Order: sequence, then C-alpha cells, then structure tokens
Amino acid sequence: MEIFVFDTKNISVASGIWAIWAAAKLENGWSFEEVKTGLQNKIYDSKVMFYMDTLKYLKKGGRIGKVTSVVGEVLSLKPIISCNEDGIYYTVGLIRGAKQGKKKLLNEMLQFCKGHHCWIIVGHGDANEEAGRMLELVETQLTSKEILFVKQINATLAINTGPGLVGLCALLDP
Repeated sequence: MEIFVFDTKNISVASGIWAIWAAAKLENGWSFEEVKTGLQNKIYDSKVMFYMDTLKYLKKGGRIGKVTSVVGEVLSLKPIISCNEDGIYYTVGLIRGAKQGKKKLLNEMLQFCKGHHCWIIVGHGDANEEAGRMLELVETQLTSKEILFVKQINATLAINTGPGLVGLCALLDP
C-alpha cells in the first residue's frame, strides 16, 4: 500500500473533509499521484470556524487564564475561533452576546466562500437546534454550495469547548 502524510493545517472536520475530497477524486478516476498533488495545491482552500457559547471549558482545559475567563463571562464575550495558515488556533473575533457571535461566524464564512462553490459541514456541541438554525441561514445566504452533513463534534474537541458550540467548515471549489 502506498501512503503519504498530509498536514491539513486544520482541526476536526476540516481535516476530515480532505478524506472525503480524496475519496471523491479517486472515485472519479484520479490517480494516487494526482490526489496527492491536488491535496497539496488546495491546502488553503478549507476553513473551519466555530462559535462557543461559554469560555468556561477553555479555562478548565488551560487554554485561557482565569482573569480572561471571568472578564469574558461577565461581558458575555463569545469567541469565534479558527486556524491560521500554520494550523494554529486564533481568535477571529470576540463578540458580545450569542446572537451577534453566530452572526459573525456566518458572515466570516460567507466572506471566505464568496465567489466559490463550496462543500459545507455544520458541526455542533450538544446544540442540534442551533446547528439547524445555522444550516437554514447557510442554505439561504450561500448560493453555490453542497451541504455534506450536520453532525455532533467528537468528545476530544467537546471537552475543551463545552456544550453550545456551533461550527462551520467549508471547502472551496471541491
């Protein structure tokens, strides 16, 4: 069996979307070498962003300090988090209130997808209803897309984010 290592520079479902893409290309007759080259050429064509309802679990996991957590909770700050081109977490924005946080998440993803056909995945952490609402917004506001699935995030991510997470993953021009 021939294998190679591909650093997606991403996390969670934004890493998994590449396996789906590679499988689709192989089904369409691409060779192993073509898929390998294609992955390397498209590495920056995926993006994951997620909104968290609370900072409590980031504090418990040691990702942020106690002062940041307390100030964030008092001010009702909701972080939008993504990965940069090196695969490192960064804060896209800190928004006051849940409604504004989700609106910012959607707007950032719409900006990333602008002018492209996209595969979209909606993820959530024990927030099925909120994920459904986000899906409705994506379906009405993003014109050229294919929704791959809506799914609960895995436990290894949920332990640091807690319930209430809503995330979007996009792959441009699959």
